[in-house]
Amino acid sequence: MNIKHALAALALGQMVMVGQASAACVAGDIAGTWYTHLAFWNSVDGGGSEGWQRCKAVVNSSGGISTATSQCNDELGRAYTISAGTLRVTTACLVTGSLTVKRNGVVHGRAVVSYAQMDKNHANFSGLGYVSTEPDVKFSIQAVKQ
Repeated sequence: MNIKHALAALALGQMVMVGQASAACVAGDIAGTWYTHLAFWNSVDGGGSEGWQRCKAVVNSSGGISTATSQCNDELGRAYTISAGTLRVTTACLVTGSLTVKRNGVVHGRAVVSYAQMDKNHANFSGLGYVSTEPDVKFSIQAVKQ
């Protein structure tokens, strides 16, 4: 590859990256039905796996998660209800929030999304978080809007 082609490829790559990063978000972009996957691990006890949960979170335009129509299941097929939760998105498309899950009426945990990034199409986000009731337990989250 000659230097002109290399510079052209570099410039094109920079334009693509700037285009993705410059797509602004508004608060209402978080509204919709999100399908999430959370993979948990223990950051202290050897970094072992703590399992996973997949959730359906129905979010209103203010960021509130519907407790009537949202739910989760874990890797063993156990069902959880979402008893409280919010998700927020900034104009820079950073996503934060939390959701509290219950199993058989007992609070099982509160997952806090401490940093996530929404894509330029406002249809996906991924990030990291922790479980507030067990701060050594961290998770990664992937979310897709239906």
